[in-house]
Amino acid sequence: MSESVRTRGELVTGYLTGDLDGKAYAMEVFARRFNYDGFNLVVGDARGENVYYVGNRGRANVDSPSRLAQGKVYGLANEVLDSPWPKVLNGKAKMEEIMAEYSRFGVDDDLPTFSLQEAVLRDVLHAPYDAEKGQRTLNKNKKDEKDETNNDLDVQVDEDDEEAPEVVVEQIEPHESFVSFVRPGEIPGRPNTGTRSSQVFIISANGRCSWRELNFSPIPDGRESVPAGSLERAVSVQDVGCASFRLVEAINPIA
Repeated sequence: MSESVRTRGELVTGYLTGDLDGKAYAMEVFARRFNYDGFNLVVGDARGENVYYVGNRGRANVDSPSRLAQGKVYGLANEVLDSPWPKVLNGKAKMEEIMAEYSRFGVDDDLPTFSLQEAVLRDVLHAPYDAEKGQRTLNKNKKDEKDETNNDLDVQVDEDDEEAPEVVVEQIEPHESFVSFVRPGEIPGRPNTGTRSSQVFIISANGRCSWRELNFSPIPDGRESVPAGSLERAVSVQDVGCASFRLVEAINPIA
């Protein structure tokens, strides 16, 4: 990182330790946004009445700071808010289905928060890795190609001279991917790349908060991958008061 660029971590701690509301803080960050590498930042309070998005990449420099409306589903990946990436569009659609299903619970009802968290994790954040959509692998055997192109000739091939199959991996770019969750170590040639953590935070209308976080670690070489990756740690805080809670979420896009 350049000496002239400030650490993006202070964007989070600055809000959590300060006394500005979401709008005022978002405006302050926007004024100095070019002092940081690429970032997306969402700040607000537990009431959800003062939640703002601000960023410094692409159209975020024009559209932000922007207030996030209550009752609307937003999606954020490694670009700007509501970019029309397949995984963002799919995630938003799934989230809208989940919200519609759980909207039957009133303010005075006991919301099944753990079940709701499971639904968000399963259908939105952990949308399964699809080998055909997440990556395409083409197996090409040079001997097979040679035999096919010379099928009218009598070609003698010594087994010792046979060439090993050549595996060509074509990676799908992030903005083309349908995949929300990538198991650590699953992408060929990038053993340390993958989803490292997933969080679901629920703020009920009655002022109660529930939070669940799953942390993942890369899968060591030679070990079979498991459907949900290598789960390292799970943290769960259910049904606590959050009247003074301050929300901050930072996503640092890939440069």
